[in-house]
Amino acid sequence: EDECPGCTDGTFKGTRYFTCPPKKALFVKLKCCRPDSRFPSLHHSSNPIERCNSIAFGGYLSEVVHENTPPRTENDGLDVMVGKKKGIQGHYNSCYLDSTLFCLFSFSSVLDTVLLRPRLKTDVEYYRETQELLRTEIVNPLRIHGYVCATKVMKLRRILENVEAASGFTSEEKDPEEFLNILFHHILRVDPLLKLRSAGQKVQDCYFYQIFMDKKDKVGVPTIQQLLEWSFINSDLKFAEVHLHPKRKSHQHSNLCVPKELQDGMGWQSSFPCQRMELFAVLCIETSHYVAFVKYGSADSAWLFFDSMADRDGGQNGFNIPQVSLCPEVEAYLKMSPEELHTLDSKSIQGQARRLLCDAYMCMYQSPTMSLYK
Repeated sequence: EDECPGCTDGTFKGTRYFTCPPKKALFVKLKCCRPDSRFPSLHHSSNPIERCNSIAFGGYLSEVVHENTPPRTENDGLDVMVGKKKGIQGHYNSCYLDSTLFCLFSFSSVLDTVLLRPRLKTDVEYYRETQELLRTEIVNPLRIHGYVCATKVMKLRRILENVEAASGFTSEEKDPEEFLNILFHHILRVDPLLKLRSAGQKVQDCYFYQIFMDKKDKVGVPTIQQLLEWSFINSDLKFAEVHLHPKRKSHQHSNLCVPKELQDGMGWQSSFPCQRMELFAVLCIETSHYVAFVKYGSADSAWLFFDSMADRDGGQNGFNIPQVSLCPEVEAYLKMSPEELHTLDSKSIQGQARRLLCDAYMCMYQSPTMSLYK
């Protein structure tokens, strides 16, 4: 077992608080600690909703912004987004939700149609309430002021709690998939982002795809594309639909007139360019805590790191302080070849990049040229 640098045998500044083997005791400031979610008895007994709506939260409130606001880009976005008390404030097991929302909306507009679609007769009664809350109290303030307080997010958690298929959203730990399924499928009725078909089975609608596959010992560091392709092959899956233009609801079969110059087969020698998806955000998890990496510009080094509970003001009855920081060191590792990554010692990885490479949980991609489609 490795010894921990800076650890003691239970003494701190000459005072013994307990006894243990040498270099096994670590003293941590109280403001840097949080209750372990695995032990419910340690949780504070106060109602998390009442706590979040209390006057004590007044100094951390964020504004309501009704004007539709596109994401800021490059340096303009950094001016309002980077620093302490930036991003989305965490409160009582909300990190999965804070990090997911930050990934989806802070610097990407690919899902903005979700915030603007008019209510239909078939929508749930709280559709408009949820959409307005997301748009005016979470997404717009985040893009303009770079900060959203936990009180606004708790409003969303209370709505999620009311969905028949959901429970525990105001207090319990959840995962991003459960949150997105409830929000997109049960409340906002978002069209499925993916449609998959397995052999002999009906088409399955989904908003994300979880990779399942057998380990390949001969492959050192596979790419995400390889993992996706292998998973599809192992599960006998295929994409069931080409992305549609929003104004064209279905593809109609029709006769195709082939130009004369192509009829002799000579024109088929050229190949169509491959559409490359752009990685714009990554959700990471370590010891039940979610954080996010988000791309804010076109440069390879334009990455930010977000933690909704990076610091704390006060003890058990205090407040989490979110933080967004620059993470340019990510560029060097994303440019490495699979061979270089395979030989890389994880302990040598600089800054927050280690969390990206070792704790990645969900990768989010968008098409730069097709973002207005689907």
